[in-house]
Amino acid sequence: MSTVHTDVVRTGAMREPVHTVSASAPWPAGGLGDAGGHVELESWSTIGGGYAVLVAAGALDIAVRDELTAALTDAAERTASTLIVDLSRVTVLAAAGFHCLEGVADLLSQRGALLYLVCAQGRPARRILAILDDRHRWPLYSDVPAAIQSVPGAARR
Repeated sequence: MSTVHTDVVRTGAMREPVHTVSASAPWPAGGLGDAGGHVELESWSTIGGGYAVLVAAGALDIAVRDELTAALTDAAERTASTLIVDLSRVTVLAAAGFHCLEGVADLLSQRGALLYLVCAQGRPARRILAILDDRHRWPLYSDVPAAIQSVPGAARR
């Protein structure tokens, strides 16, 4: 069994860990949905900027569903208007990971907040989003700075 480590980091002027979780994947390393058995989630929020960013790397699949849901929910609770999720370093975006995105989008919309996704052209998650999000429910950007520039009321640098 491979081990999945999820490190969630909140960053402002200084980095401080929010929480660290380990879970076992239900298949051997290199198996279905496993990209080396490791996923990383890093998030930060701004003071007065109205947005939070969560950067994911690795496989977003059934093995990390609970940790991903917790990290997305935590980041969503720390934003006033927009949660930006960067999927550029995601190696596998399985249905379970996609459903986690749908769940946080519903949570955000209940209070009038938005979900923005980031993923560069040609990345694995971008190809999956093109299939699973055929209605284009969430804005999709090629990089985090472009997404931040589109946040309503975000401080412009």
